[in-house]
This record gives sequence, C-alpha cells and structure tokens, in this order.
Amino acid sequence: MPPLESVRVLICRLTKENPGSASDPWRVALANVSRAHFYAPAVRDVFIRLPTEDPRAHEPGICGKLERTMYGTLDAGEQWAAHYSAVMLNAEQNPELGRDMMFAVLMIALNGLVGLSLLCGGIRHLEQEHNLQGANTFLLVLIPMAMISLILPNFTQSSEPGTFSTAQMVFAGLTSAGLYGAFLVMQTLRHRGFFKSPIESSDNEHLHDDIAVHSVGFHVALLVANMLPIVLLSKSMAKIIDFQVSVFAAPAALGGVVIALLVLAPEGLAAIKAAVSNRLQRSINICLGSAIATIGLTVPAVLMIGLVTGQKVVLGLGPVDSLILVTTILTAMVTFSSSKTNIIHGIVHLILFLAYITMVFD
Repeated sequence: MPPLESVRVLICRLTKENPGSASDPWRVALANVSRAHFYAPAVRDVFIRLPTEDPRAHEPGICGKLERTMYGTLDAGEQWAAHYSAVMLNAEQNPELGRDMMFAVLMIALNGLVGLSLLCGGIRHLEQEHNLQGANTFLLVLIPMAMISLILPNFTQSSEPGTFSTAQMVFAGLTSAGLYGAFLVMQTLRHRGFFKSPIESSDNEHLHDDIAVHSVGFHVALLVANMLPIVLLSKSMAKIIDFQVSVFAAPAALGGVVIALLVLAPEGLAAIKAAVSNRLQRSINICLGSAIATIGLTVPAVLMIGLVTGQKVVLGLGPVDSLILVTTILTAMVTFSSSKTNIIHGIVHLILFLAYITMVFD
C-alpha cells in the first residue's frame, strides 16, 4: 500500500488539466529516514545490554539482539561505504559530491549532534562527565585523517588543485583504512575502558561471555548479500536528490547535506537521547565515532573507485570550508580537553554548525 503522502500528491496532480501528457511527466518518490543505511538490517549477531526502560533490563542472563545496525558495529560503517560508492559511481558530472558528503557528515556529527547533545544534557544536568582518554583518542585519530583527506589535496603539486595523483591516492586510502583499523582494535580489544563512562557500572561486564556466534565466513556472506540491494537503491536515491537540487537551483553541496542527514538521523536521535539520560560518554562515542567511520571507510572506497574507473575525484575543501573544518577541530579539542562539559560547549558547536549551513546557501 503506498504511503498516504504519495496518495495525496497523486490526487492533487490528477486535478490538473491533462496530468498525464507526454510533455509533463511526473514521478513520486518517498525518502524514508528509517531506511537510511545506518539503520539497515543487521547481518551479524550483535548482543547488547537492554535499555533501562525495558522491564527485563535487570534480570540476570537477559540481553538484546540487534535487528538493525547502529554505531559501534562494523556493519554500519561498511554499509555507509557501499552507499557512498554507489553515489560516487552515479556522479560523473559532480566530482565534488563525495567530498561534500563527507564534509557534511563531519559538520553534522562534530557540530550539529555534539552541540545538541551537550546543550540538551547541560540544560538537564548542568554538568556532565565523560572519559577524557576516550575523547582524546577519537580526536587523535580524526585530526590526521581529516587533514590528509580534505586539506592536503589543496597543496599537492603533482596533480590539479584539490586532487591527488595516483601514488597519493593509494597513500591516502591506505592511511585512512589503516588508522581506522588501528582505532577499532584499540576500541574493541586493548583499551575498551577508554570508551566507557567513568561512573559506568561493570557489574554486567562478563554477563554475555557464553554467547555463541557464527563463523566469519557466515557473516561475510550475509554482509555481501545485504550490501547489494543497498548499492542498487542508493543509485536511485542519488538521482532523486540531484534532480531536486537542480530543480530548486540549490547549491550542489546541498545534495551531500541531504544524504548526510538521512544517514545520521537515527544516530543523532540516539546520541541526543543518551545525553539527556546523563550518559554523555555514549553520546560522544556515537558522534565522534560516526565522524571517524565516515572518513576511515569512505575515503578508501571513493579513491579506489577513482583509480578503477578513471573518474576525477576532488577531495580538497575550498578556503571557507577549510576554515570551518579547522575551527571545528580546534573547538572540539577545547571542548574535550576537560572531563566535564556544560551548555556553553553545546552553544559554540551549534553556532559553528549554523555557520556551515549559512555558507552552503550563500
């Protein structure tokens, strides 16, 4: 059954004179945020602690199994890379679209979501505490990844401004993938405590040690099967967004903003909800983790596509966007230089986000 919004549009259209004339073709498309790829069906067995509002949350031996992807799982980042690759393959006339998408995700995650989370949490709890080592680790990895991918291309001399040569593309792709891989090892194996709240209870730390999971090959097969329809659907969505941007004579960068908003909507709601519930560390893990996953998986994917297809790939930001990115990183360093945050930190990040939106349209 079609959504009610589509039915309304069709009824309004039918009231016009000659609605089906060949010179006036019409199509109805619906973008459903619940189908954004970060919220795609999970392909691995991932078990989580039940939320506190669940009546069974405090029962021993009870946990939840994810049916949809969320930040903290490899599926989320891999499906983002698949979606991004599909859009890039469909963007022959806009070599900057990939860069705009990545930059939009960074601005939404580092300024929009961080700002809203800190503001809402600060209003509710005055001050909130987080793990300083975890935040510093996020920034330590994010800063060189962002600079190499989005700033360095503007200063290379062996290729056009904003682009990499073949050797530089290989280096940048391996660097991003290597840093992200090293970060995942640290986050999930060696220093898991860095990404937990200082006041988080460890009572259930070993609660699910006896859960059996399937083999790596099983998960790989499911992942490939799940990514194929995502790639096919992403191409259609890219055409719809590009068409609407051109119809309204909007800036080309708006396409990247729209895609980034669709991708980060589920994560953003989870981050804000966690901050309001005084679980700031979880909110930081979502926001900063999304930024790292975006660059760590997207840059290798788009550079590989450029190498294989010969497409021109422009990664270097313009002067205004470069300034906003550097200011954002410096502000984040100050925000997370202390283990406590308040509403002023959130307000500053939101101001930077509004500055980014203003520059997109003007």
